[in-house]
Formats: sequence, structure tokens, C-alpha cells
Amino acid sequence: MPPILHMTPTVLALQKILRYKFTNASLLWEAVQAPGSIVKTGEITTAGLEYHSEGFQSMPDGNKRLAVVGDVALKMALVEEWYMSGKSRERVSRIVSDVGSNTSLVEVGRRHGFEQFINVHPAQRGTVWPLTMAGTVEAVFGAVYLDSGMESVTNVMRVLGLMPRLVRKIVRDRGGDPFAKKAEEGGGGALKAAAAA
Repeated sequence: MPPILHMTPTVLALQKILRYKFTNASLLWEAVQAPGSIVKTGEITTAGLEYHSEGFQSMPDGNKRLAVVGDVALKMALVEEWYMSGKSRERVSRIVSDVGSNTSLVEVGRRHGFEQFINVHPAQRGTVWPLTMAGTVEAVFGAVYLDSGMESVTNVMRVLGLMPRLVRKIVRDRGGDPFAKKAEEGGGGALKAAAAA
């Protein structure tokens, strides 16, 4: 069984990475709970908890509900960025599909070290699978949205390097493709494509 994570140190560390302080920290804690994960009783108060054994609770749906909210918030932030840019309608589909893809979300989550904060299902034996990572990144955006709205989601996306304009600026400032190494290793395609959009 993977180690049991504790809410306070996990939330504090993630808030530093996100550069966002939650008003309701239990939302961020819920965001890092993979479906079927086990948490200590009392460390989270949300719907969908089942008692696993004395002192622990199971979260059958984990962060999936927040991931649904986060998926929509991510897309809305990207569409709003596109609208403000005045670019053609054809670009918005490409931006949303590239930046919001599971590949892109996994890449961003791994780059920022989210693996160490995700409380996985015991059967995963501590391994954070790609779909678990993508869902967790979406759930984080959902938690931010429910905590304080779209502007904060956009700011967190900028911090994590998921806003297309910011991706292009990083490429320009570094004089090349910051994701080239990832692309050589088989990743980075989605963010590289977004930088070109």
C-alpha cells in the first residue's frame, strides 16, 4: 500500500507550486485524491466518502467530480484567451485540443512534480498512471474555479505554462523550444503545437 498522504503538508506544498492560496483547502485536497484512494477520517469533508476501516475513508469517485468542473474551466480559459487575441475561429479548436489534451496535462503535471502529491488507489501501488495525472490536473483547475472563479484559473494556468500566449513567450525568450527535450523523449508535442498556434 502506498504511504498515506496528509492534508496540510500536501496542500501547503501545492499552493506554493500553483502560486495560489485556497480559501477552502479541502477542495485542493479532494483534487489530489485518485478514484478509490484512502484518506484518514476527518481529513476531507465531501460527498462520496465510504468508511474503509476504522480511522480511514475510501473515496470511490476521488477527484472525478472536480475534474469535470476543471475540464470545462480549462476550456473556458483557453477560449477566453483566444477571443481576446482576435485570432481566427480555426485556431481555437486547435488550441483547446492541444493544450487541453491528456498528453499536455500529463506533461504539465509531471513537470511540476504533482506525482508526489497524488493519493492513488491502493491497487496502483504508488504509480501515477497518465489518466490519473491528467484527471488530477483538471481537478486542480476545478478546485481553483470553485474556490474563486475564472480569473484565478487563468492565473494558475499561466503559472503552470498552459496558456498559449505564455507558451509562445517562453519559446521566444529562451531562443528555442523549451519542450524539445520532452518531444525527443516522446512527449511535448501538444505544448509545442500550442506554441505554434
